[in-house]
Amino acid sequence: MVGAWIALDPVDADNGSLCVVPGSHRLPITGHEQVPGVNKNSIGASGVEGNPEMLARSVTFDLPAGDCVLFHPHLYHRTGGNRTQRHRRVITVHYANAHCRATAENLIREFGFTSVRGQTFEGCLQPVPEPDLGFRV
Repeated sequence: MVGAWIALDPVDADNGSLCVVPGSHRLPITGHEQVPGVNKNSIGASGVEGNPEMLARSVTFDLPAGDCVLFHPHLYHRTGGNRTQRHRRVITVHYANAHCRATAENLIREFGFTSVRGQTFEGCLQPVPEPDLGFRV
């Protein structure tokens, strides 16, 4: 698996750029929880948001429009709220082999995915037909 975070506008800590905790992908995988007060309906690794040790180790990217960060999806990562009048438009994508399996019993159903080749495998992650994104069009 690999995560891609592509800045469509210049981003920094003030307008909510990508923030990561280097080396955290080597830590045991934790569950997820809804994070109150941070980016409406956002989820995060349990016990990480607001953790002083993780905050001290974190790195926030200053990126010009068009730059891309590729990262291991187990790396603790987040974006802050936009505290400016500037845009913070980005594209985020996670790519995974169709043979990927869930490592937790509680899957986050809000975020579906599409199998690019249209092929799925029994016992592996399956596309969500209609993800619940928390809003209605």
